[in-house]
Parts: sequence; C-alpha cells; structure tokens
Amino acid sequence: MLFYDLVVAAAFGLTTEFYSDEPTWGVMGFILVCNLFLYLLWILTSLELLSNSGRNAMQKLFGLLQIISLSLMSISLSWDSALTGIWGLLGVGIAVLSLVGLILSDRNVAYSQRIIPWLVVAAIIFFTGSALSALGVFTDESAATGFFIAGVAVMLAGSAQVISQRISEDSTLKIHEFQERFGMLLLIVLGEAFIFLVNTLGAIGSIPQPLFFVLVIVVVFSIWLMYFPKLAQFARPESVRHSAARFAAHFVLVVCSANAVAAFASQTILTPIPGVTGWSSDNWTALPLVALLLALIWLHYLDELRWTKIQTVHLIAAAIILILSIAGADDNYDFGSGTLTLSALVFLGDALVSHLFERKKPIPV
Repeated sequence: MLFYDLVVAAAFGLTTEFYSDEPTWGVMGFILVCNLFLYLLWILTSLELLSNSGRNAMQKLFGLLQIISLSLMSISLSWDSALTGIWGLLGVGIAVLSLVGLILSDRNVAYSQRIIPWLVVAAIIFFTGSALSALGVFTDESAATGFFIAGVAVMLAGSAQVISQRISEDSTLKIHEFQERFGMLLLIVLGEAFIFLVNTLGAIGSIPQPLFFVLVIVVVFSIWLMYFPKLAQFARPESVRHSAARFAAHFVLVVCSANAVAAFASQTILTPIPGVTGWSSDNWTALPLVALLLALIWLHYLDELRWTKIQTVHLIAAAIILILSIAGADDNYDFGSGTLTLSALVFLGDALVSHLFERKKPIPV
C-alpha cells in the first residue's frame, strides 16, 4: 500500500507545478478536480485493501494496473498540464476500471451493487472522451476537460455517501489502520513537495532566497505539529454525516498543505537563472494556509463537537493571514513576499500555541 500511496502523492504534487506555470483561477479549478479524482480513487482503494485481508492475486493485479494507469495520467498531465489527447483520459478510465475489478474481487455484493454502476458510468465517460480525442473529433483542451469533470462528478455523486457509510458502519474496517492511511497520505504529500524543492535547488546549484527555504521547513513542521498526534487519532465516526465531514475536511487539509508548501517553495527559487525554468510565483499567496486552518478547526470540532481554545487560536491566525493575503494582493512584489513571510510566522506561532494548549489538557481516565 505504501508504494500506491507514493504514486498518488506524486500525482498530487505534480498538480501544484501546473499552477506555478500558469497561476490562474481556471487552472486552479482544474487542479482541484484532478485532486478530487485522486482522492476519491485513493479512499475507495484504501477501503478495499483494509477491509479485505485476503490479498489474493487478483487484488494485486488490479492494484498494479491502477498504479500503471495513474502513472500514465501523470505523464499526460506533465506533457501539457491537461488531459488532452488519448492517453490522459485513457489512463483515468483504466484506473477506474481497475478499481471496479478490485471491488469485485472483494465479493461484497451489497457494496458492489451500490458503487460499481456509478464507477462504470464514469469510466465510460472517460473512455468516450479519450476515443473522441484519438479520432480527432476535438483537439481543444476545454473539451477534454469537460469529459473529465463530468466523469469525476459522477464518481463523487455515486461514492460520497457510500464511502461515508462504509467508514462509519463497516465492522471489518479497522479504524486505527484507516487513521494511519490518512496520516500517511498527508506526510507523503508534504514530503513530495519538499523533495521537489530540494531537487530543483540541486539543479540550480544555489539557494536564491534562503529565508524562504527555511520558511518551507517552518510550514511543513507547523502542519505536522498541528495534525499529529491529536487529529491523526480519531474515533470511528458515529454517523454517515460525520464520516462525510471528516472525509471532506481531510481532503481540504491535504490539498491545501501541498499548495501552501508550494507557495513558499516558489519564492525560494524566484531569482531568474539563465537556462533554468523557475516557478511563476507572482500570483502565489498565503490563502492556502487560511483554508488549511479552517480544515483543522473543522477536524477539531468533529473530534469534540464543541468549540475549544485551540479552535479560537486557529481562527485568529486564519483571520490575520487572510488580512495579510488581501493586503499583499497588489503588484508590489516586495510587499507580497513580506506578507508570505509574516503569514508563515503567524502560522508557526499558531502551531506552537495550540500545541501548548493541547499538552495542558487533562489526560482522560
């Protein structure tokens, strides 16, 4: 499962590179759809691998097929930052069909009947888009993107409640193993972003802005401190609604963590260097930190179902960072970079204060 997580996390990390090349709202929307698809695929696959201890040969085969197809999708994305042409949507469709095969190998008839029809429809949409691209019916990027969005929408509509119900009601699912899966995905996503930065700096041969290199580490450390170990250890959700809420909050946390680290990493290599393509960081802001803190507030509420001091600290920090982001949203590069620096320091202060509050809590008997 770790190898599978690495492939999914690498695909998550690749999407932040797209935004750095073309930081627009349209690209951001496309990235969110890509991340949602990856997240749905990851959680559905995780449910199968954790609930079925058989680990038969068919499961391994479908798992390998999914890894290959996700790699094909990532290659297509890296070519043109879209899913135009035959290979992108073909890889997505094969990934969904391999998931169908994985679910069928589990032989959970009731679950299969609820989820598989939606997945098959989504795969048909993906394959149709791929076939039309191969036949030259359309070559425009927006047309292929439309098929992709439609397929992901079908997946979400058919799987959101089914996923939530299985997490909260399936007794064969060991909740502590599911906790580890959530935490592992976050750690790998953060690690992938940092490794990308280190590799880029290695190719450059210097660190153009050492301050932001330090701030990348500060942001990663702060996210780790605020999520582990308290939020990483959660009880089985008591209802389908709470299960869906946690599923959604963790998605926001993972996506915004990757984008937040990328925002600061982009500043590290901002200085133009001949022959090296840097990240276009003009439109990067600290807004992902705001959404990240809101996701943490959400997760804390799901754990305790009441408002706490830690949530207040997160809310104050989110408000300050939001004000800084709005103030730095002009064309003044120096001021914009300054707001990122101040936002990282506020974020670190939030992590330290909330950690102290967490340590002062009485240990339950």
